[in-house]
Amino acid sequence: MADYKYTREEAYQLYRENPGKFFEEVIHADAGDESKLINQNWPLFWTCYHYNLVENGLMEIMVKYDLPVQGGSIVDIGSGTGHWLDFYWTCFEPAQLWGVDFAPGPLEKLRKKFGDAVRFQRWDISEAVPAALGTVRFDIVNAIGIIFHIVDDEKWRQAIGNLASLLKERGVLIVGGDFGDTTQERGVMRKTRSLREWEALASALGLNVLEVKRYAWWAGADRGGLTDNLLALGKF
Repeated sequence: MADYKYTREEAYQLYRENPGKFFEEVIHADAGDESKLINQNWPLFWTCYHYNLVENGLMEIMVKYDLPVQGGSIVDIGSGTGHWLDFYWTCFEPAQLWGVDFAPGPLEKLRKKFGDAVRFQRWDISEAVPAALGTVRFDIVNAIGIIFHIVDDEKWRQAIGNLASLLKERGVLIVGGDFGDTTQERGVMRKTRSLREWEALASALGLNVLEVKRYAWWAGADRGGLTDNLLALGKF
């Protein structure tokens, strides 16, 4: 993360009091492209390497479970700079595509970029589902690199319940993050929860764990030991 005006202690407090403000001031203010959202110091190669791994894994899930890759309905959570909107619009040719973010800055840029091709909604997913989304049911709810930023456990449970409520029968919630043996906070704005916690929550919500795909995509980059995985939860 780039240097910014808050000390670590101030940032920690601000993020827990007002995560939307934190993202506006610290994350999105200097994030004009996708690579900066992942790692400020990465060359484009590592950004593409990361995305390609995850994209291929996601498409493998779609094929394995015979999910619609044309003409379906998709909502992307935490759309940011729009990578996943580009991916789904180009590769899946959906009949309906929505982009969601809780910060207004990214949404303004995305509206200019996509025009009428994508419908947008400002929404903190730990709060009540907006009326515009509440009447729609989706084949795919995409939340890659987003959910681990919800550090409050009750908000995490509420958020996943909200996303599950948007699914059609045989719809799939795709979560990108870390699903290991332990639950732990990692810095100011990241909490990774164990696969066991995810399984328990999925069961309570009537979802099945379809796939866990694991990638060592940091290999050869500037850090070691971390992974970014895919978890597919299905309303089957």
